[in-house]
Amino acid sequence: MLIIQTANIKKYFLAFCLCFLFFIFGFLFFNNHSISQAEIIRNDYVAGEMLIKLKGQEKIYKINYQDKPDLLKVQKIILKQKEIEYAEPNFLFKASYLSNDPFYLEQWYLEKIHASQAWDLVRGGSEDVVIAILDSGIDIDHPDLKDNIWVNKREIPGNGFDDDNNGYIDDYDGWDFVRNSPNPRPKFDEPYESGAIHHGTLVAGIAAAIGDNHQGVIGLAWKSKIMALRVLNSQGTGSVEAVIQAVNYAKNNGARIINLSFVGNSRSEFLAQTLKQAWKDGLIIVAAAGNESTGQTEDLDLVPAYPICLDANDPDNYILGVGATDQLDRKASFSNYGSKCIDIMAPGSRIYGLLVYNLSIPGYNEYYGGYWSGTSVATPLVSATAALIKALNPLLNNQQIRDIILSQADNIDNENLSFVGKIGNGRLNTYRAVNYAYLQLVQYPQKSYIVTGAGPGGGPHIRVMKSNGLPVTNFMAYDTKFKGGVRVAVADVDGDNKEEIITT
Repeated sequence: MLIIQTANIKKYFLAFCLCFLFFIFGFLFFNNHSISQAEIIRNDYVAGEMLIKLKGQEKIYKINYQDKPDLLKVQKIILKQKEIEYAEPNFLFKASYLSNDPFYLEQWYLEKIHASQAWDLVRGGSEDVVIAILDSGIDIDHPDLKDNIWVNKREIPGNGFDDDNNGYIDDYDGWDFVRNSPNPRPKFDEPYESGAIHHGTLVAGIAAAIGDNHQGVIGLAWKSKIMALRVLNSQGTGSVEAVIQAVNYAKNNGARIINLSFVGNSRSEFLAQTLKQAWKDGLIIVAAAGNESTGQTEDLDLVPAYPICLDANDPDNYILGVGATDQLDRKASFSNYGSKCIDIMAPGSRIYGLLVYNLSIPGYNEYYGGYWSGTSVATPLVSATAALIKALNPLLNNQQIRDIILSQADNIDNENLSFVGKIGNGRLNTYRAVNYAYLQLVQYPQKSYIVTGAGPGGGPHIRVMKSNGLPVTNFMAYDTKFKGGVRVAVADVDGDNKEEIITT
C-alpha cells in the first residue's frame, strides 16, 4: 500500500507511476524489505531489485520483486513507459580477490596478467587438475608447496613393492628419472649449480604455490597439484630418454598439463612422437622458448630450439611455445622469438619465488628469494592458466583450452615493433582466458547433470556439474582425510522419480 502524505500534484503523479509498475510486475517492497544472502546474489546484479528514476524527479527508487523475474526483460518493458527516465537492475560491484600471502606484492606479474580477477571466477583452480613439472627436482617438503604435491595413493611408500603395477617401485611422491629412484627432490650429492638446484622448485611455485595460507607467495593455480618428475641433474642438464619416460609417466598417472621449462639444440624424433601422442591423448604441453646467452641469433625460425620447435611444421600445433616479456610488455632482452615456434608471451623478468631449503648445505637457508628471469619462469604461468581453465570447465579439451589462451592474449605489437609476427599471439592475459571459458559455460543450454568423484589418490569430494561443465554443487562423501578416491553412480534407487548419487 502506498501512503501519500502531501497534496503536491507531483507526488500524486509519482504514486500513480509506481502503482502502475506494481500492477504490471506484481507485488513489490521498498527499501525496508530484506532478502537472504542466498537469494540476492544472481549474475552481476542483486536478484529482484530494480532501480528507477522518473522524469522530473531527482530521487532514485528501488523496487523489489518477490518472484525474482528476469530483470533485463523487465527493464526493457519499464523503459517503454513515457514517465520513466531510466531503469536498471541494482548492479553489483566487488573487490577483486587479493591474496593474504605476505610476498604477494612482490609478484608483479600476477597483476600484469590480471590473476586476481581470474581468481574471482575460479578461486585457485582445482586439486583434480595435475600439472606435471619435468625439471631439476622439486623441494616437495617446502612449506608453501608440500600440500600441493601430487602423491600416488595407489602406492604404499617405502615398502619396496610396485603396489600399483605401473613399473615404478615406491613412486609415492613422483619419480627421479635421472637416478631411477622414487625421490624427486633436488640432489646435493652430485656436482650442482645454485640456479639448477632452485629451478624446478621455483617453476613449481610459480604454477601452484599454496595460496591464502599467510605464508610466502601464491601460485597462479594455487589449488592444482604438482607432479614432481626429475629429468634434469643438479647442473641443469638431462637426457631425452629421461624426458620421454617422464612424459609417459605423467600421461599414465593422471597429469593434465606438462610443463617443460628447458631447451636443447637437437631435434629428437622420439620425443616429438611422444609429445604428439600425449597431445592426442588429451594433455596440454607447454614449453619454454629458451634464453639467448651464447651470442647466437635469438630467432628460432633460423636456429630452432627444442622441445619448443618440435611442432614448428606440424598443423596440430601440439606444443604451446612461450617467450618472455618484461614489466613494460616488451620482449625480454634474453628471450628467443620466432614465427614458427612461439605461440604466446608471458612475464618472465624479475620473478620472486620459492627456493630450495636445506640447512645442511651452506647458502640454502631461505625459503624465498629473487629475482629470477628467463623463459623458464614465464612458461608455468601459461601452464597454470590452462589448469585454471580446466578446473572451471573440465569438459573442455586440450585444443579448446589452447585456443582460448591464445585468442585472449593481449596484443603487444606496439611495444615490440621490431618483433611483430615473432612473438605469437601476444602477452598472456589469464583473466580474459578464464572469463572467456566462463562465458562459454553460462551461454550453453542446460540438458543434464554430470556427477564426478575424485580418482585414485584423490579426496572424497563429489562434484555435480551441468552438462556444460558449470559447477552446481559439491560435497564430501566420506571423511575429509580419506584419500582413496570415489566411484560414483546415479540411479533412482527408491522409486521416487528422483535420482540418488551412489558412492563406493
